[in-house]
Amino acid sequence: MPATRWRGLVAGRLARLGQVRLVWLSLLVTQPAWVLVPVAEPGWGVALFAVGTLVASAGMLLSVVWVLLSPLRSMRDLPVITSVEGHG
Repeated sequence: MPATRWRGLVAGRLARLGQVRLVWLSLLVTQPAWVLVPVAEPGWGVALFAVGTLVASAGMLLSVVWVLLSPLRSMRDLPVITSVEGHG
């Protein structure tokens, strides 16, 4: 399966979820990773801290970027005003 077709399938399924559900889903899936942070201990346990922080932060970043870009997506549908008459 070509990579472009794979991306199209994933993007189509995510688009069907809707904007709000996608934000909630990203947070619901990634935020439980914070549980790994208090379990971390010296030595290899530091990897748990790193993984928990990285995964949870990535989920927050995804939701913030999605929320900030969503008004830009809806602004593409607005009509373009080329001139304003009646103001002089």
